[in-house]
Amino acid sequence: LWFGWFGFNGGSALAANETAALALLNTYLSAATCLVVWALIERAHLKRMSAVGTVTGAVVGLVIITPAAGFVTPMGAIIMAAVGCLMVYPVFQLNKTLVDDTLDAFP
Repeated sequence: LWFGWFGFNGGSALAANETAALALLNTYLSAATCLVVWALIERAHLKRMSAVGTVTGAVVGLVIITPAAGFVTPMGAIIMAAVGCLMVYPVFQLNKTLVDDTLDAFP
């Protein structure tokens, strides 16, 4: 999934140029940052880290950076990932029983 996202974000530049390279770098940095931040939040919250949690963090990082991958600096991508992860993690902790989720659309 992570590898395929490189093709999507990098290919969105429609050329092999600096914008595509920046998009690839930012895609990697965002996913890696969110993976680490998610694992640290999970460790602080649940007193353990899980493989599913860290992979979820990486996917969240990929989603966060996609609209801006070729347009922000690498530090901007890191900040977007860290702040976005802090905002998304609590949503994943919501009680699923409050929602009638027949299609399993909510994690």
